[in-house]
Amino acid sequence: MRFVTQMQVYMVKQCAKVGDATILLCHGILKFFTNKRNLSTLVTEIYFMGVMSLPLIMTSAFFIGMVFTVQTYYVLQGFGAADQVGLVLAMCVFRELGPVISGLLFTGRAGSSITAELGLMKTTDQITSMQLMSIDPISRTISPKLIAMIIALPLLTMIFNWVALIGSAFVAQGLLGIDSGTYWSTVKNGVFFIGDVLPGLFKASVFALIVGLVAFYHGYYGVATPSAVAKNATKTVVQGSMLILAFDYILVALLGYA
Repeated sequence: MRFVTQMQVYMVKQCAKVGDATILLCHGILKFFTNKRNLSTLVTEIYFMGVMSLPLIMTSAFFIGMVFTVQTYYVLQGFGAADQVGLVLAMCVFRELGPVISGLLFTGRAGSSITAELGLMKTTDQITSMQLMSIDPISRTISPKLIAMIIALPLLTMIFNWVALIGSAFVAQGLLGIDSGTYWSTVKNGVFFIGDVLPGLFKASVFALIVGLVAFYHGYYGVATPSAVAKNATKTVVQGSMLILAFDYILVALLGYA
């Protein structure tokens, strides 16, 4: 009986945390349009989250495309369909690998950084100072970061997709001997924007909201001590990655891939 009571209390606390995070997220989106200064801050945040993440995204995409092509080629060769390796990679990248891996890398780089930044602002009483000066800390700190995440992650996903294709083509044409025209024609004829590319970008936008939900909650509501800031940043990476994988299946089922 005691165990049941403890589980009930735990579930109520978790539901309350989800509610607080959701309210914070909605508040951040609505407050963005009430502060004109957020537009200039948005450009800076997009540069930090998007442009500064490009080396990690592009390097990962290039080598993932190369490795996936080699692995897929020998499997398809056994069925006499080795020339379809480009189409198989493109379908997997545009539908799954692009948004999921970009989301995971984005969580590790941008999500943890946001949590640490907000935690340090709480530790040094910057958020309290904003409140004393009648400045909404959510509008000033969270809103531009949230909108920047929603813009940056789909763009990073698009770049990931095409860099992965380039890495795949490099291996397929240069090492495996697949004709260049055959490779790109199969990709062009087999991949459709509405059915393959657009759902992946939609998933990337949802993943950006998930990363923001976790990162802002742990940063804004986390304990304001130096040791707790590091732990909260770790929680952001772990929980954000798990939620991305869980919601990936939910979105795949809803979009009809399952």
